[in-house]
This record gives sequence, structure tokens and C-alpha cells, in this order.
Amino acid sequence: PPPPPSSQPHPPPPPPTPPSPTLPPPPPASLRGLARTPSQAIDDFEHLAHAASGQAVLRVRQRVLALVPAAVRLYLSVDAGSVGLRERWCRALAALLAGEDTYKSAVVDAGGVEALVAVMQVHTGVAGLQECGCRALAALTAGEDAYKSAVLHAGGVAAVVAAMQAH
Repeated sequence: PPPPPSSQPHPPPPPPTPPSPTLPPPPPASLRGLARTPSQAIDDFEHLAHAASGQAVLRVRQRVLALVPAAVRLYLSVDAGSVGLRERWCRALAALLAGEDTYKSAVVDAGGVEALVAVMQVHTGVAGLQECGCRALAALTAGEDAYKSAVLHAGGVAAVVAAMQAH
């Protein structure tokens, strides 16, 4: 025979834990290669770069680090004629590089210095892009010697000099 029903009421389940307000949303689909437009991907990169600045919690850092390679490659998906989008990409990269050394290392490892220098070389006449490119390279050179070496070998010094001469 089945056991008699318990006369004790079951306690209600605990309420669900609300999401932490300090965490950005899950990795944007656009940075996983599903973007409908490069502009949407740039929007997502800007959001993540700014979420990563300051005292980011470990889960934010892990999300951002996982997306750095795709974010660095974003500039390739932006048509060279879309200078405004490339400038936004550059600003987001500069914001990310102004943060922790962990982000700097990830950007260097993903080819971000070469990408940044390439964008600066293509758009020498765009003052805003040159400014944020110089700011990003300066953030890198304020770090470890390996970052300084990466900037030197990628042609970053020449890009900065050309920006200063042009503007």
C-alpha cells in the first residue's frame, strides 16, 4: 500500500535569484558572427568595452575576454567607406585597452594592434579616428614591455607620427 500523505505542508520553493545589475547581457549574437549589420556589431562592441571598464566582476571579464577576437575582427567587416563605423570601432577598442592588462593581452593576442594600425593607415585624414587610435596605442604602451614591443612591431610608432603630422 502507498504511504499515507504527509500532514506537513511542503515549504514554498525559494524565489528565483534576480540577475545582477552589474552584469551585461549574455554575449551579443552579433559578436558571435550572427550580426545583421556591422553597425549592430559595433554597437555591441561599444557596449561590452564600456561594461568592461572600471571594476568589472569576474563574469564580466570572462565574457569580454571570450569576445575579444571577434571584436578585433569587426573592423574587417566594415566597408572602408564607412569611416564613422570604423571610428566607433576604434573608440570602443581604446576604451577596452584603457582597462585591465588582461584585456590588453587579449587584444594583442587577437591581432588587435595590427588591426588598429591598419585602420589608422587607411584613414589618415580622419582626425577623430587618429585621436582614438593614438589613445589606444598609448594605453598599450603604458603597460608591459610585451605590449610596447607589439606596438613597435605593428608599425604603431609610425602611425602615431603620421597622425601627429597630419593633425
